[in-house]
Amino acid sequence: MKSKSLFIALLSFYLSIASLQYLTCGETQAFSDNGKEHSAWGLPKPQKQLLIRIGYVVSHDPNWKIPHWVSYHLTKHYVKAEALVPGKPFKADPDLLPGQRAELADYKNSGYDRGHLAMQADMRGRNKQCEFESCYLSNIAPQLPSLNQKIWLHLEKKVQKWAEKFGGVWVITGPIFKDGKIRKTIGSNRVAVPAQFYKIVVRNVHGKPEVLAFIIDQNTPYNDETKRLTQFLTSVNRVEELTGLNFLRELPDDIEDAIEAAVPQEIWN
Repeated sequence: MKSKSLFIALLSFYLSIASLQYLTCGETQAFSDNGKEHSAWGLPKPQKQLLIRIGYVVSHDPNWKIPHWVSYHLTKHYVKAEALVPGKPFKADPDLLPGQRAELADYKNSGYDRGHLAMQADMRGRNKQCEFESCYLSNIAPQLPSLNQKIWLHLEKKVQKWAEKFGGVWVITGPIFKDGKIRKTIGSNRVAVPAQFYKIVVRNVHGKPEVLAFIIDQNTPYNDETKRLTQFLTSVNRVEELTGLNFLRELPDDIEDAIEAAVPQEIWN
């Protein structure tokens, strides 16, 4: 009887482990590891209204009504997955209070697109809720159509190609305000319009991070020269200087300092 009970207990244990393998890492880890899946070397700091989603982590600024920063892990499996949610079902973030968040009406007739920070197409491969969460306005910032639909989209697609080629990358992205000042807002909730956006892309090479950092202005034209993306390359230090944020903070100081000071001359092939 004891051996039978032991067998049943062991069988139940292995079945439970096997069942977990059918859950995606986004569904299981995003809520169990405080968002560590979405940042291999520490989430950026400081943090404001921290929201841990299935597919990304966002620090939302209740004064700006846009993300302070967004960080997420993009794998080749997510890139290749089919969409489960049609269209772009934008909505105000239900986890934020009115007055501390953007509303759909703020963007209406503003002349600005609702620009994703964690790209909706990067949220595939998990479940519908993951895709719906990418359209919460806490993951959105005002972007000119010429940015959102052109050079920013071009960079997003390049990041997807890197995720496919290298198996996965980490993305940290957010707004930049010149001199730290908000010069333009939209809507009755005064949603801040950034002057620039940054994107930091990290790949893991034998346990060591390699990094590309980009800064792109709202008014950037889209042409053969800008499509090369090299003119937008900068150092992580420069992004930190302009945003007041601290990235890759869990790396040993000497490694972090060297990586963040470097300005790559070319993007990854």
